[in-house]
Amino acid sequence: MKRKILISICLLIFSLQIKAQDHKFYLGIMSSMDYYKFQRDDYSITSSNDTYLGYHLGIKAQYDINKKFSLRSGIDYSKIVIKFDYTGFLPIDAADPLLMNDPKNTIDKSYFLHIPLMAGYTIYKKGGFRFTPSFGYILNIKLTSRVNTTLITYDAQKNAYIETPQFTVYNNLLTYHSLQLNLGCEYMLGKKYLITFEPYLNYIIDKNNSYLNILSSPFTFGGIVSVNYRL
Repeated sequence: MKRKILISICLLIFSLQIKAQDHKFYLGIMSSMDYYKFQRDDYSITSSNDTYLGYHLGIKAQYDINKKFSLRSGIDYSKIVIKFDYTGFLPIDAADPLLMNDPKNTIDKSYFLHIPLMAGYTIYKKGGFRFTPSFGYILNIKLTSRVNTTLITYDAQKNAYIETPQFTVYNNLLTYHSLQLNLGCEYMLGKKYLITFEPYLNYIIDKNNSYLNILSSPFTFGGIVSVNYRL
């Protein structure tokens, strides 16, 4: 009886080891370029619509449950630089009292952390290539913003514009939530390295908060590149 139990335990361990071979855990580094479109309202004046590129850098973790399903997570850091030029919206009359400490331009540098939790499904595989769309939730944390503003005032005595720089740091944490769809193009290089390129579309759920209302659309998009090592 003890022998049968021992044999059963050995067979169970052996079957789990065989099954575990199909489970693949990857750890890698990722980077992305991100496209944003902004519009800002100040002093009842709307600045021009502008588009900017941001970037992400971070660590990616991926666990292949089987040949079709996978889970992805990680943590990444991003920086967004927003520039607004209000020159074309200043009053034409230089002596206008509205032209008192009005902004000429603003540069907002904001820094974020992002924690994604996504699920992927492979719909096509050939050789070392596979196409794996993934979809999931991202927790976004704004760490800080550093804002440089140039204020402009008309000096009637000197008949000249006076420009004054102003620098402000906002360290209040702000969290917001988004959903993201990645179109993962993955290539297995040898038995250990997984190279991925993932065009993505991100939808910000709570765009109308104190910071993200400068986005003219809740949608952003870009492309993610990662190099991953199978553990």
